[in-house]
Formats: sequence, C-alpha cells, structure tokens
Amino acid sequence: MIITKAWLEEKRACKDGTTWFEEKYGVGAEIEAHEVAHNVPTAEWATWLAKPAGLASLPKGWNPKRADLTGCTGLTSLPKGWNPKRADLTGCTGLTSLPEGWKPEWADLTGCTGLTSLPEGWNPEWAYLTGCTGLTGLPKGWNPKVADLTGCTGLTSLPEGWKPEWAYLTGCTGLTSLPEGWKPERADLTGCTGLTSLPKGWKPKRADTVKRLLQ
Repeated sequence: MIITKAWLEEKRACKDGTTWFEEKYGVGAEIEAHEVAHNVPTAEWATWLAKPAGLASLPKGWNPKRADLTGCTGLTSLPKGWNPKRADLTGCTGLTSLPEGWKPEWADLTGCTGLTSLPEGWNPEWAYLTGCTGLTGLPKGWNPKVADLTGCTGLTSLPEGWKPEWAYLTGCTGLTSLPEGWKPERADLTGCTGLTSLPKGWKPKRADTVKRLLQ
C-alpha cells in the first residue's frame, strides 16, 4: 500500500500510531500490509528511508506499483524486471542505465546526469528528464504526451513520429531540427540556439518562446 496524506489523517483520527508511521516512512512510501499491522519496519526499509543517499541496491523481489527513490545517489543500477507504473528517480546521479523492459507510465528522472540512453520500447505518458545532460538520444517510437527535456544539452534530435501535447525543450542547445508533423499545443524552445526552422504548418497556441524562429 501507499502511505497518503488522507490515510495518515484517518490514522490520526483513530490515534493508532500515526506519528510512528510519519517518522519511519513518510507520505509517498509503499509498505507491506504486515508492516502496517505490526508496526515493525523491516531492516531494509529502515535503512533505505533513514539514509536514502547511501542506498546502493534495492531489496530482492521488491517491485511496487509506485516508487520514490529521490536523492538515492548511491544507486548505480536497478534490478532486472523492476517495472513500477510510477517512478521518481530525481537526483539519482549514479544511475547509468535503466533495466530492459522498463516501462513506467510516469517517470521523473530529473538530474540523472549519468544516464546516456533510455530503454528501447519505453513509451510513457509523462516523462520528466530535466537536466539529463548525458542523454544523446531517445528511444525509437518514444511518444509521451508530456515531456520535459529542459537542459538536455546532449540531444541532437527527437524521435520521428513524436507528437506530444506539451513539450519543454528549454536550453536543448544541441537540437538542430524538430520532427516533421511535430505540432504540440504548448512548447518551450527557449535557448534552443541550434534550431533554425520549425516544422511546416506548426502554429503553437503559446508562441512567445519561439518568436525568433517565427519571424
């Protein structure tokens, strides 16, 4: 189960150890039902949540639907088969790759500067890759509805066929072109100094960030 604010409020009303859960786990953590029942954290969870920056690996067989590993700078890899629906890996600077078959619907990889590529076949709805300076390309067929690639200076191109609703490419200085048929409703191309033209027929609803290219 996922610990939510609503769940904690309910427990607080019942006066059954809410403070203990808040101190040991915190909002957003996922825990096993037996841990809730007995109020006893496993050693793995206690270590992970007490010192997330020092976490070097994930518990064997641990495969939650949602996972927040923000700031786990000691992680260099993720287990094969680890495939949450929602993953927050913000600031995991030690990660150099993601598992094959990794297909979360929502992922935040902000500041994962060690990543140089993403798994083939990964096609999320939402992807946040802000500051992933090591990325040099995106998977073939990659087509998220919303993507933030702000500061991904190593990117030189975007996948053909990518048709986002919102795209943030601020500071992607390596980009020299955009895919044909690329027509997001909202896009920020501020600082994309390598771009000299826009896809034919594209007239974004918010064009203030691309005035230089539209003149």
